Amino acid sequence: MAPPAVKVEKALAAIVATCARCETGVEVRRKGTPYWEPVTVGGLFRDGDWIRTGTKAAARIRFVSGGHLDLDEKTTLLVEASAIKQTGGAEGVRVAVQSGGARGVLDGTSDAPLVIRTKEGEVRIAATRGKPSAEFRLKPGTNGSVEVAVSKGELLVRSESAAGDVERTIEAAPVTEPKPRPRPRPRKPAPPIGFPQSQAPKIDARFSCTPGLRIELSWSPLTGASGYRLIVARDMSFRSIVSSTDLKQTRFTLTPSDAGTYVWRVAARDTRGRYGEFGFARRIFCDPS
Repeated sequence: MAPPAVKVEKALAAIVATCARCETGVEVRRKGTPYWEPVTVGGLFRDGDWIRTGTKAAARIRFVSGGHLDLDEKTTLLVEASAIKQTGGAEGVRVAVQSGGARGVLDGTSDAPLVIRTKEGEVRIAATRGKPSAEFRLKPGTNGSVEVAVSKGELLVRSESAAGDVERTIEAAPVTEPKPRPRPRPRKPAPPIGFPQSQAPKIDARFSCTPGLRIELSWSPLTGASGYRLIVARDMSFRSIVSSTDLKQTRFTLTPSDAGTYVWRVAARDTRGRYGEFGFARRIFCDPS
């Protein structure tokens, strides 16, 4: 039976990360257990633990070896202890992103790499020694791969697969300020449409008010007009309206109901449905004899 000191040492060695920040909906499933339990700030993560965030939840996982990951909502992540070291450095941490995504930071003062396990193999990333911290993003790709994008600084990336090992440096893409778009010039309001010219009958025309009298009113077509409005009244002030009619054509048949004076005028309507001014009014005299 191992002494208590050895058990404590093994338990401490199994700790790979802590929960530095979390919101409601963050859970952990311990290695060898079938159930999930809630996580609080200060909680410990050991080798083989699964971590997941729910809807509108987030968590910061700080690694004992240095650096951290900020998990997005609906993210599931496995953390494991890794014996892989940089030359003369400390042990790193291995993670596997099953779903969701994460943003991370690795400090250039630590040699411990972060090992990302994928279906095709392992990818080791580490900040360049002596340079500022590197910021990056992890996102599951297709066929079990993981995409690594650097947003600040640079990362040393080493991929291990059946095809061989590849080591390269990935730098953050330079940020270019978008050119300001020129402000569109304010559109000048379209000038109002003109008024049509009255044609018939002539000014102050006189008719004998006989039963069945029909007087043909007409005006000239106006370019850009989609229709017209004709108003007939019994006075020049157009207070006593006889009829107000919207028309497509440029003529109208007036059938006076009784003798007296009738006054008519026409306005044009443009293609946007706006009416212009009325043209000059014309009088019609319907004499009783």
